[in-house]
Amino acid sequence: MDAAAKSLRIRKANGSVGSFSTGVAPYMIKPANMLASRQREGVIFVGPSRSSKTMSLIDAWHAYVVTCDPGDMGLYFPTQLLAADFSRRRINRNHENSPDLGGRLSPYAHDNNIMLKVYRNGMMLSLGWPTTSQLAQRDFRYVGFSDYDAMPRDVGDGSPFEVGKNRIAVAGSAGMAMAESSPRFDIIDPDWKPSPEFPHEAPPVQHGIMVLYNQGDRHRWYWPCPDCHEWFEPTFDLLVPGDEEDIEQAAARTVLACPHHGCLIEHRHKTELNSRGDWLAEGESMTADGERVGEPRRSSFASFWLHGVAAAFRTWRSLMLEYMRAMQTFERTGSEEALRTTVNTHQGCPYLPRSMKSERTASELEDRATNEKWTQGFVPSGVRFILGVVDIQGNRFVCSAIGVGVGMEWWLLDRFDIALSNRMDGQGRQKLLKPSAYLEDWDLQVEQLIDKEYPLDDETGRRMPVHMVFCDSGGESGVTPRAYAFYRKLARFKTADGRQRDLRRRYRLVKGDPKMKDKAARVQEVYPDTTDRRDRRRSGARGDVPVLLLNSNLLKDEVMADLARDEIGPGYAHLPPWSPSEVFDELVAETRTQKGWENPARRRNEQIDLCYYAKGGALFLGAAAWGDDWERAPAWAKPWDENPRLTGQKVKAAPVRTMPSPILHDDPLLQ
Repeated sequence: MDAAAKSLRIRKANGSVGSFSTGVAPYMIKPANMLASRQREGVIFVGPSRSSKTMSLIDAWHAYVVTCDPGDMGLYFPTQLLAADFSRRRINRNHENSPDLGGRLSPYAHDNNIMLKVYRNGMMLSLGWPTTSQLAQRDFRYVGFSDYDAMPRDVGDGSPFEVGKNRIAVAGSAGMAMAESSPRFDIIDPDWKPSPEFPHEAPPVQHGIMVLYNQGDRHRWYWPCPDCHEWFEPTFDLLVPGDEEDIEQAAARTVLACPHHGCLIEHRHKTELNSRGDWLAEGESMTADGERVGEPRRSSFASFWLHGVAAAFRTWRSLMLEYMRAMQTFERTGSEEALRTTVNTHQGCPYLPRSMKSERTASELEDRATNEKWTQGFVPSGVRFILGVVDIQGNRFVCSAIGVGVGMEWWLLDRFDIALSNRMDGQGRQKLLKPSAYLEDWDLQVEQLIDKEYPLDDETGRRMPVHMVFCDSGGESGVTPRAYAFYRKLARFKTADGRQRDLRRRYRLVKGDPKMKDKAARVQEVYPDTTDRRDRRRSGARGDVPVLLLNSNLLKDEVMADLARDEIGPGYAHLPPWSPSEVFDELVAETRTQKGWENPARRRNEQIDLCYYAKGGALFLGAAAWGDDWERAPAWAKPWDENPRLTGQKVKAAPVRTMPSPILHDDPLLQ
C-alpha cells in the first residue's frame, strides 16, 4: 500500500490531482497489503459504497503491480460498458497523472487501447467482463473482480471467481485473485443467527461475495470505545437517531452506542476511531488494553467485511436518513426496494426480505381476522374504491373484490367462484365453465364482477361499484387467446337489454412476470398481441390488447409484508372472519427462496395471486403517487361524501384532479 501511495496520483471529485493517501481509509491498508502475500491465493472484500474499496483494491493494486512486482493482470467488471468506462475514467487518468506509472507504458500506439495496456517491462493489463470467452484461454498472475455481486452467477465453467482463480494457477504461489463488492443476494434463512463458536460468520446466501467471504478467514473491523476502551464492531444497529419527529432532524443527531456499556459516541470521533481500529479474524478478540488474543481461523483466502458505519466517505447522518426514507417508502407503499438498496449499498450488508422474516401461518391470519367487525357483504369505512381480480383455473374463474384505502391499506370484501356457464346440457343443466375453450363463458365476468356493486356499511343505502377488474391472462392452452378475444369483445359488449357498451376502460388483463427486465419495476403495460392488426407484419407493430406485466416476486413481497403488519395503517391487510378457510391457506401456500416465490408442494395459491393482482392494479391506477393522505386522489378515490361514483344517493362532487398518474393513461377513468 505504501508503494502504491508513492507512485499513484489520482484525480479527485473536484477535478484536482493529488497523491493517493492511505490515511483516508486506514481499514483498506491490510486488505490491500494482503494482495502481495505469497501465503494466500485470494483476497475477498465485502463493503459498502463510498468506502474506497475500489480505489484501494483495483487502482492501488494495479499501480503496485506495474511499479514493483510486474505480471500479467486481468481486471473484470460486470459489463463491457463498465470495463471500458473504468479504462477511460480511471486507468487512463492514472497513467496521465502519475509519471511513475504512465512512464512505464509501451511507447507503441498499438499497445495501448481501451481493453489492453502493455508496459515496457512486458506486463500486460487486460480489462474485460465475465464471460466464457473473456476468461477462457488466458493465463494471468493477477486477476481481480470489481462489483462481484453484479456479475453472472455462472459463466459456463463455474462462478467468475472460480474460473478466474484457475487462470492464475500457472503462477503458483505468486498468483493472486481478488473480488470486491457490496452484497446483493438476499439472506435465505430468516431464522439464522451467528453461533458463539463462529461470531464472524456471514448470513447464508446462495451466491456472491458473502459466500466467498465465509470461505475465508473472516476478518471484521473493530474500534476501541473512547470511553470504556472495550473493542466492538461498528454496525448499523448500534446507531441511535435523535427523537425528533422530522427525520432530517432526527438523522442529523445520530450517535453510536457502544454495545458494552452504552457509551454514546458522536460522529466527529469516526476518523480517530478508524485510525485506531484493527481487523480481527474469526477466532480473535481484543482486550481493553489492546492485546490481541485467540487463534485466527486458517484459510487460503484472506476475507474482510466492513460495515457502512466505518466507511470513510459516508456520514452517520446520511446512513440513518437513507434508512428512514426507505422505511417511509416501505410503510407507505409496501415496496422493499429502497430498503434493500440502502442495506446492501450503504450499510454493506445482505438483505433479509420482510416477507421472509415475518411469514404468517394460516392459523395466525385466521385468528387475526376475528378482530374485523364490519358487516359481511358491505363496504367498511376506509375503503375508497374497489378492484375486482380474477384468477383463471381449468374449470372456473376464482374472483375477489378487494377494497383499497389511504396508504394502500386493503380489505378482502368478497371471494367467490364462477363455475357454471350459461351453456346447457341435454337435461337443461348448466355446464361447467371452460375458459380455455368457450369465449362466451367469459361474459359471466361482466354481470358477476365488472358490473357488481357493494352496499356501504353506513345504513345510507349508497353502493360502491367495482372500479376496475384485473384478470389473469395465462393458464392452460387456449386461455390466452380467449382472454385477448374477450377484451376485444368488451369494446361492443351487448347487455341483456340489447344495449352496446364499451367496457374496456374498466378491464385489464394481467400476467405475472417474476423476471421483468427492469428488476425494480413492479408494473408495466405492454401490447404483446398483434393478431387483430393489419400492420402486424411490420417490424415493431404494436398489439391492440393491453396487458399489465406484474413483477410477481416484488408484489408478493409487498402482500406478505402487509399480512405481517400488526398495527392498522398503510398497507394493513383486513381479512374478515367469514372468509372461507381456504383463503388463509392459500395466502401462505408459497415460500420465498433466493429465486423468488415458489410453491414446491403445489398447494392452492389463488388468493395470494388475487392479492398481488390487486396490488399491481392499484399501482397501475397511480395510488402510490397520491400523497400520504391521498390528497391528490382522483374523484373516484375520494372519501364517500365526495365520491361521485357512489350510487343510491347524490354526493358532493369532488374537485377535478390535475396531477396526472405516473403511468401514462389516455382514459379519463384512470385519471
